[in-house]
Parts: sequence; C-alpha cells; structure tokens
Amino acid sequence: MRGDSTHRFEGLRAIAKHCETLKHHLISKRLPSPTVRDIVDARLVELERASRFLAGSIVQSSVVISSLDTDFCLSVRHILAVDGFATELAMGPAETIAAIQERTNVGLLVDGQPDFALGLCRVLKEDSSTRHVRIVTLLAAEQSHRFAQFLDVGVEEAFMRPLEPDRYLRALKRLVGNHHSSPASAGLERLNHSGLIVDARTHRILFDGHDIHLGPVEFELLRVMISDPGRVFKRDELASGAWPKGVFVDPRTVNVHIGRLRKALTPIMKLDVVRTVRGIGYALESNPF
Repeated sequence: MRGDSTHRFEGLRAIAKHCETLKHHLISKRLPSPTVRDIVDARLVELERASRFLAGSIVQSSVVISSLDTDFCLSVRHILAVDGFATELAMGPAETIAAIQERTNVGLLVDGQPDFALGLCRVLKEDSSTRHVRIVTLLAAEQSHRFAQFLDVGVEEAFMRPLEPDRYLRALKRLVGNHHSSPASAGLERLNHSGLIVDARTHRILFDGHDIHLGPVEFELLRVMISDPGRVFKRDELASGAWPKGVFVDPRTVNVHIGRLRKALTPIMKLDVVRTVRGIGYALESNPF
C-alpha cells in the first residue's frame, strides 16, 4: 500500500509540473488561438489518461467542465478525475450542450465568470434534451450578486470561490454519483398527505394521478416537510435534512429551492401548500383542502 501511495503521489506531482509547463509555454509564446487550442487539447488527452490511471481506472460518473479559463479547467479536471469522475472539457455553449446531449447520468461544473454562463444554464434547464443535467456553478467573489440568479434558472448548487474542492465534490457525488439518503429521511419509504404522495423507493411525487417532477433537493425538502405536516421547519433544519451532512447551505439557497418546490406543486394541486413563517422557516399545510 505504501508503494502504491508513493507511486500515486509521484504521478500527481508529474501532472502538476506538466500543467505548470503548459501554462508558462502559452503565456511566453503568445501563440495564435488555433495553435493554442491544439496544444491544450493534446496535453489534456495525456493528462486525462494519467488522471484515470491515478483514480484506479474506476470511473462511475461523468462531469462536463465548462469554462474558457485554461487554469480553471486543468485544476478542476484533475481534482475530479482523481476522485473517480470521468471528465470532458467544453470551451463554450455549443460544446457544452453537445456534451450534455451525449450523456444520461451527467453533471456540469460551470465557471460562472464568462458572460454566457447564466444564459447557458437557463437553456440547458429549459431544453428537454438537456434538462436532465445536474449543474454546479462556481462563482468568483465579485459575482455574489449573481448567486440567486443562477439558482433561479435551475442550477442545483452554486458556490462562492475560493472554496475547498471537497465542497463541490460532495455536491457532484450527491447529484450524479452514488450517495446515501439523508438521516432525516431514512426509512420513510412512502408518505401520503391529503393525496400528495412521496414515494422514496421509486423517487416519485404523485397527486391525483399526476406525476410531479422535482429536482433532487426539492424532493428531499418535500420529504422532510411531509414527514410532519403543519410543523414549521427552520431553514437550518431543512438544510440538514435535504443536503448531505457537513455541507454548508446558505439560507438564500433554501429559499430558492422552496420557491422551486412551490412552482412545481401549485399548478397541479391548484393551491400553495407550502406556508412561509416569516423569520422562522416553512411548513406544509396540515389541512390544505
């Protein structure tokens, strides 16, 4: 085991050195765009092979990385690959959409810096051929005012940079990898409240014969609230019940996902069954009809 760990460490050092060499080469030469692209693509193929080897050749889930920043792509790509994700780079909206359409169980890690990032996320979530993608966005500190905008267009998670990679790795594992149900919802296989059915085994929401399609976070929020109709859940309680243990969740993120839950339930149930208690949290109406 010690020899294997040493071998992996030396491999990671080689990858880091390779990335640094590429970076300085591109900066010093100031090569025209097509040549830069060819060099980057060639190096990334080599680095992907090395990363998959270091990951033990066990790749369970696929993540597309969308950014125009070479440093961002290289660093994130290797963090994901070493953790067991298959990765693909997409340098712009067209490449991102094409990559998503080719895959079923796929996540998207978006650099929030480019001007097209918000519009791209909106298009992906509105188009039937790509809305299955689970999106995680990384925003720079000066983009804090856009945090809620990304969540509003359907992004599953948004994080402010800088941050520890483990935070977005846990989010991606929950969204597209193998993960366990949260403690608050363990053992609650099928719950029925006033005809609203939450089936944890099949991951379906039903009302009056209609399927209600929810994202993974909205599903968990509803499952927490339907376990005790009428009870007012504080935002931190909802966060701990709907998100994996150890993940920090901004109260604004809870608000946005509750808004999505309302938007999905109200048209089919013909009334708003989620009650807001100002300054405290949210509850599922105990007697909605």
